Amino acid sequence: MRIGIFIDGGFLEVIRDACHFDEQAAPTLSQFVAMVRSGVARSYGIQPGQVDVVGMHWFRGQFPKDPDNRTHKEDPRVLYARTIRDQRLVEELNDAGIKPHGRTVYKLDACPACGKTEFCEKGIDTLILADALDFAVTSKPDGLVLVGSDGDHITLLERMEERGIQTILVYYNSPDVPRPVSTGAKTTPDTSIKTPPRTKTHKWLTDKATTLLRIDWRKGFALLTKTDLEQMERDEEMKRARVCRVYQQGLVSRQVPGVPAKPSH
Repeated sequence: MRIGIFIDGGFLEVIRDACHFDEQAAPTLSQFVAMVRSGVARSYGIQPGQVDVVGMHWFRGQFPKDPDNRTHKEDPRVLYARTIRDQRLVEELNDAGIKPHGRTVYKLDACPACGKTEFCEKGIDTLILADALDFAVTSKPDGLVLVGSDGDHITLLERMEERGIQTILVYYNSPDVPRPVSTGAKTTPDTSIKTPPRTKTHKWLTDKATTLLRIDWRKGFALLTKTDLEQMERDEEMKRARVCRVYQQGLVSRQVPGVPAKPSH
Protein backbone atom coordinates (compact mmCIF):
# COMPACT_ATOMS: atom_id res chain seq x y z
CA MET A 1 0.00 0.00 0.00
CA ARG A 2 1.51 3.31 -1.14
CA ILE A 3 0.70 6.28 1.06
CA GLY A 4 1.64 9.92 1.50
CA ILE A 5 1.73 11.69 4.87
CA PHE A 6 0.62 15.32 5.12
CA ILE A 7 1.17 16.92 8.54
CA ASP A 8 -0.37 20.13 9.85
CA GLY A 9 2.70 21.15 11.85
CA GLY A 10 0.88 23.58 14.12
CA PHE A 11 -1.56 20.86 15.18
CA LEU A 12 1.08 18.18 15.79
CA GLU A 13 3.30 20.54 17.79
CA VAL A 14 0.42 21.29 20.17
CA ILE A 15 -0.12 17.57 20.78
CA ARG A 16 3.59 16.87 21.22
CA ASP A 17 3.71 19.68 23.78
CA ALA A 18 0.91 17.88 25.61
CA CYS A 19 3.34 15.04 26.25
CA HIS A 20 5.64 17.47 28.04
CA PHE A 21 2.66 18.74 30.00
CA ASP A 22 2.01 15.16 31.15
CA GLU A 23 5.75 14.73 31.85
CA GLN A 24 6.15 12.13 29.12
CA ALA A 25 8.68 12.01 26.33
CA ALA A 26 7.20 13.23 23.05
CA PRO A 27 8.08 11.03 20.07
CA THR A 28 10.48 12.34 17.48
CA LEU A 29 9.12 12.82 13.97
CA SER A 30 10.93 9.67 12.84
CA GLN A 31 9.20 7.72 15.60
CA PHE A 32 5.89 9.33 14.71
CA VAL A 33 6.20 8.28 11.07
CA ALA A 34 6.93 4.70 12.18
CA MET A 35 3.83 4.82 14.40
CA VAL A 36 1.70 6.03 11.49
CA ARG A 37 3.01 3.25 9.25
CA SER A 38 2.23 0.67 11.93
CA GLY A 39 -1.24 2.13 12.56
CA VAL A 40 -2.11 2.07 8.85
CA ALA A 41 -0.90 -1.53 8.60
CA ARG A 42 -3.03 -2.64 11.56
CA SER A 43 -6.07 -0.81 10.19
CA TYR A 44 -5.83 -2.58 6.82
CA GLY A 45 -4.68 -5.97 8.14
CA ILE A 46 -1.26 -5.94 6.50
CA GLN A 47 2.34 -5.91 7.71
CA PRO A 48 4.14 -2.58 8.32
CA GLY A 49 6.68 -3.57 5.65
CA GLN A 50 3.86 -3.58 3.11
CA VAL A 51 3.16 0.12 3.75
CA ASP A 52 5.32 2.19 1.40
CA VAL A 53 5.53 5.89 2.35
CA VAL A 54 6.19 7.64 -0.97
CA GLY A 55 6.02 11.20 0.33
CA MET A 56 6.06 13.05 3.66
CA HIS A 57 5.23 16.75 3.96
CA TRP A 58 5.19 19.20 6.87
CA PHE A 59 3.22 22.47 6.77
CA ARG A 60 3.74 25.31 9.23
CA GLY A 61 3.76 29.09 9.37
CA GLN A 62 7.24 30.62 9.29
CA PHE A 63 8.23 33.70 11.26
CA PRO A 64 10.00 36.40 9.23
CA LYS A 65 13.74 36.66 9.72
CA ASP A 66 14.72 39.45 12.09
CA PRO A 67 18.54 39.66 12.08
CA ASP A 68 18.53 42.91 14.04
CA ASN A 69 16.33 41.38 16.74
CA ARG A 70 13.96 44.34 16.52
CA THR A 71 10.83 42.36 17.29
CA HIS A 72 12.16 40.64 20.41
CA LYS A 73 14.57 43.28 21.58
CA GLU A 74 12.58 43.74 24.78
CA ASP A 75 12.95 40.04 25.71
CA PRO A 76 15.89 38.18 24.09
CA ARG A 77 14.87 34.99 25.93
CA VAL A 78 11.84 34.65 23.64
CA LEU A 79 14.00 34.80 20.53
CA TYR A 80 16.52 32.34 21.98
CA ALA A 81 13.85 29.79 22.94
CA ARG A 82 12.24 30.03 19.51
CA THR A 83 15.61 29.69 17.76
CA ILE A 84 16.50 26.52 19.71
CA ARG A 85 13.06 25.06 19.04
CA ASP A 86 13.31 25.79 15.30
CA GLN A 87 16.77 24.23 15.09
CA ARG A 88 15.57 21.04 16.75
CA LEU A 89 12.57 20.89 14.43
CA VAL A 90 14.78 21.25 11.34
CA GLU A 91 16.99 18.40 12.60
CA GLU A 92 13.97 16.18 13.21
CA LEU A 93 12.52 16.90 9.78
CA ASN A 94 15.84 16.06 8.12
CA ASP A 95 16.25 12.85 10.13
CA ALA A 96 12.72 11.71 9.24
CA GLY A 97 13.03 12.69 5.58
CA ILE A 98 10.02 15.01 5.79
CA LYS A 99 9.83 17.88 3.33
CA PRO A 100 8.89 21.18 5.04
CA HIS A 101 6.53 23.73 3.51
CA GLY A 102 5.58 27.07 4.99
CA ARG A 103 4.16 30.52 4.54
CA THR A 104 5.62 33.58 6.24
CA VAL A 105 3.40 34.99 8.97
CA TYR A 106 3.47 38.65 9.91
CA LYS A 107 2.44 40.63 12.94
CA LEU A 108 -0.74 42.58 12.30
CA ASP A 109 -2.29 45.47 14.19
CA ALA A 110 -5.36 43.25 14.52
CA CYS A 111 -6.08 40.01 12.70
CA PRO A 112 -9.40 40.36 10.81
CA ALA A 113 -10.29 36.75 11.70
CA CYS A 114 -9.41 36.40 15.38
CA GLY A 115 -8.69 39.98 16.45
CA LYS A 116 -5.30 39.08 17.92
CA THR A 117 -2.34 41.41 17.63
CA GLU A 118 0.15 38.55 17.56
CA PHE A 119 1.59 36.65 14.60
CA CYS A 120 -1.25 34.90 12.75
CA GLU A 121 -0.91 31.81 10.58
CA LYS A 122 -2.97 32.07 7.39
CA GLY A 123 -3.11 30.06 4.16
CA ILE A 124 -1.69 26.80 5.55
CA ASP A 125 -4.88 24.78 4.97
CA THR A 126 -5.02 25.95 1.35
CA LEU A 127 -1.34 25.13 0.88
CA ILE A 128 -1.91 21.58 2.17
CA LEU A 129 -4.85 21.10 -0.23
CA ALA A 130 -2.92 22.38 -3.25
CA ASP A 131 0.14 20.23 -2.57
CA ALA A 132 -1.99 17.16 -1.81
CA LEU A 133 -3.78 17.49 -5.17
CA ASP A 134 -0.41 17.72 -6.95
CA PHE A 135 0.81 14.71 -4.97
CA ALA A 136 -2.28 12.70 -5.94
CA VAL A 137 -1.64 13.37 -9.63
CA THR A 138 2.12 12.81 -9.69
CA SER A 139 2.53 9.95 -7.17
CA LYS A 140 -0.85 8.19 -7.56
CA PRO A 141 -0.90 6.84 -3.96
CA ASP A 142 -3.34 4.27 -2.62
CA GLY A 143 -3.92 6.33 0.49
CA LEU A 144 -3.21 9.72 1.98
CA VAL A 145 -2.61 10.28 5.71
CA LEU A 146 -3.75 13.66 7.01
CA VAL A 147 -2.48 14.69 10.44
CA GLY A 148 -4.71 17.58 11.45
CA SER A 149 -7.92 18.75 13.08
CA ASP A 150 -9.18 21.81 11.17
CA GLY A 151 -12.60 21.50 9.52
CA ASP A 152 -11.21 23.29 6.45
CA HIS A 153 -9.43 20.04 5.55
CA ILE A 154 -12.81 18.53 4.59
CA THR A 155 -12.25 19.66 0.98
CA LEU A 156 -9.00 17.69 0.87
CA LEU A 157 -10.76 14.50 2.02
CA GLU A 158 -13.54 15.01 -0.53
CA ARG A 159 -11.08 15.51 -3.40
CA MET A 160 -9.15 12.38 -2.44
CA GLU A 161 -12.38 10.38 -2.30
CA GLU A 162 -13.29 11.56 -5.82
CA ARG A 163 -9.96 10.14 -7.01
CA GLY A 164 -10.48 6.79 -5.28
CA ILE A 165 -7.71 7.45 -2.74
CA GLN A 166 -8.14 6.15 0.80
CA THR A 167 -7.96 8.86 3.48
CA ILE A 168 -6.45 8.09 6.88
CA LEU A 169 -7.06 10.81 9.48
CA VAL A 170 -4.70 11.06 12.45
CA TYR A 171 -6.67 13.17 14.94
CA TYR A 172 -6.90 14.12 18.60
CA ASN A 173 -9.64 15.26 20.97
CA SER A 174 -8.60 16.61 24.34
CA PRO A 175 -10.31 14.97 27.32
CA ASP A 176 -13.20 16.81 28.88
CA VAL A 177 -11.97 18.78 31.88
CA PRO A 178 -14.56 20.08 34.38
CA ARG A 179 -14.65 23.86 34.30
CA PRO A 180 -14.84 25.78 37.59
CA VAL A 181 -18.31 27.04 38.51
CA SER A 182 -18.44 30.80 38.88
CA THR A 183 -19.87 32.03 42.17
CA GLY A 184 -19.79 35.68 41.25
CA ALA A 185 -16.91 36.40 43.60
CA LYS A 186 -13.41 37.13 42.37
CA THR A 187 -11.10 34.23 42.98
CA THR A 188 -7.40 33.73 42.40
CA PRO A 189 -6.78 30.88 39.91
CA ASP A 190 -5.02 27.86 41.37
CA THR A 191 -1.82 27.62 39.34
CA SER A 192 -0.93 24.28 40.94
CA ILE A 193 -3.74 22.59 38.97
CA LYS A 194 -2.55 21.95 35.42
CA THR A 195 -4.99 21.42 32.55
CA PRO A 196 -4.13 19.82 29.20
CA PRO A 197 -4.23 21.79 25.94
CA ARG A 198 -7.70 22.17 24.45
CA THR A 199 -7.85 20.66 20.96
CA LYS A 200 -10.94 19.36 19.19
CA THR A 201 -11.02 17.72 15.76
CA HIS A 202 -13.90 18.84 13.57
CA LYS A 203 -16.64 16.22 13.23
CA TRP A 204 -16.67 16.70 9.45
CA LEU A 205 -13.23 15.12 9.25
CA THR A 206 -13.94 12.09 11.42
CA ASP A 207 -17.17 11.44 9.50
CA LYS A 208 -15.56 11.78 6.06
CA ALA A 209 -12.23 9.98 6.49
CA THR A 210 -11.98 6.35 5.34
CA THR A 211 -9.88 5.28 8.36
CA LEU A 212 -9.27 6.91 11.74
CA LEU A 213 -6.19 6.82 13.98
CA ARG A 214 -6.72 8.64 17.28
CA ILE A 215 -3.76 10.04 19.19
CA ASP A 216 -3.74 9.26 22.90
CA TRP A 217 -0.75 10.97 24.53
CA ARG A 218 -1.75 9.57 27.94
CA LYS A 219 -0.80 6.13 26.62
CA GLY A 220 2.65 7.14 25.43
CA PHE A 221 1.40 8.94 22.32
CA ALA A 222 -0.28 5.78 21.01
CA LEU A 223 -2.20 5.77 17.72
CA LEU A 224 -5.43 3.90 18.39
CA THR A 225 -7.28 2.16 15.56
CA LYS A 226 -11.03 1.53 15.48
CA THR A 227 -10.42 -1.96 16.87
CA ASP A 228 -8.36 -0.53 19.73
CA LEU A 229 -11.11 1.96 20.61
CA GLU A 230 -13.80 -0.73 20.52
CA GLN A 231 -11.71 -2.92 22.86
CA MET A 232 -11.19 0.01 25.24
CA GLU A 233 -14.94 0.63 25.30
CA ARG A 234 -15.61 -3.03 26.11
CA ASP A 235 -13.02 -2.93 28.89
CA GLU A 236 -14.65 0.18 30.36
CA GLU A 237 -18.08 -1.47 30.27
CA MET A 238 -16.71 -4.55 32.05
CA LYS A 239 -15.05 -2.33 34.67
CA ARG A 240 -18.28 -0.43 35.32
CA ALA A 241 -20.18 -3.71 35.60
CA ARG A 242 -17.71 -5.07 38.17
CA VAL A 243 -17.91 -1.87 40.23
CA CYS A 244 -21.71 -1.98 40.05
CA ARG A 245 -21.82 -5.58 41.31
CA VAL A 246 -19.46 -4.80 44.18
CA TYR A 247 -21.54 -1.78 45.21
CA GLN A 248 -24.87 -3.57 44.92
CA GLN A 249 -23.54 -6.40 47.09
CA GLY A 250 -22.82 -3.90 49.83
CA LEU A 251 -19.05 -4.40 49.79
CA VAL A 252 -18.49 -0.65 49.53
CA SER A 253 -20.44 2.07 51.29
CA ARG A 254 -19.71 5.13 49.18
CA GLN A 255 -21.65 6.14 46.10
CA VAL A 256 -19.69 5.44 42.91
CA PRO A 257 -20.15 7.95 40.04
CA GLY A 258 -22.08 6.42 37.15
CA VAL A 259 -23.30 3.46 39.24
CA PRO A 260 -26.99 3.21 40.25
CA ALA A 261 -27.57 3.70 43.95
CA LYS A 262 -28.11 0.61 46.08
CA PRO A 263 -31.86 0.18 46.73
CA SER A 264 -32.90 0.99 50.25
CA HIS A 265 -34.77 -1.62 52.32
